[in-house]
Amino acid sequence: MNDGIPEMEFLKSRAIAEKVLDLLAPQCVRAEIAGSIRRGEPEVGDIEIVAIPNDFADALLPTLLPGASFMINGSRYKKILLPEVILLDLFLVRPPAQWGVLFTIRTGPADFSHWIVSKRSAGGRLPSNCRVQDGQVFRNGESLPMPEEEDFLRLLDLEGVDPAERGAKVPPTWNTLYPVRKEILNDRE
Repeated sequence: MNDGIPEMEFLKSRAIAEKVLDLLAPQCVRAEIAGSIRRGEPEVGDIEIVAIPNDFADALLPTLLPGASFMINGSRYKKILLPEVILLDLFLVRPPAQWGVLFTIRTGPADFSHWIVSKRSAGGRLPSNCRVQDGQVFRNGESLPMPEEEDFLRLLDLEGVDPAERGAKVPPTWNTLYPVRKEILNDRE
């Protein structure tokens, strides 16, 4: 359950996500479904879409999604209750954030996302001379270009890992041994 809303079957939630994506796509440079739908989970708690918006006004979104209720309406994150009674988490990639980083993190699952943004010296997967901040990766203080998910996965030595297999990559004891860096994942406004 997500905010008191029951989970939805995969095919139904994917159909709703694709409909929303079709409505948003003309207003975006790029937009894709992430989260549990992208991973092919049988039950879906919410729809996650990552998008690079055109210069459209946020006021246009209610017109694109009639009947939706905006619970959080920040400039980079929007939580929207859709009329089909499922939550939409819309993550907008705005500079300095980079597509590759945010799309990887938002595909998840949560343990995988926490693991990949935590330094290897602390049991995570991120090289110890790197840090993730504001949706971008820094190495020794310099921002690294991560235009695609594969760029970020390559840095992590995880290239080619299918979204459905990502949860299995996380060491089983990782989240019990090391603190979780939630501030990286919760960069919502």
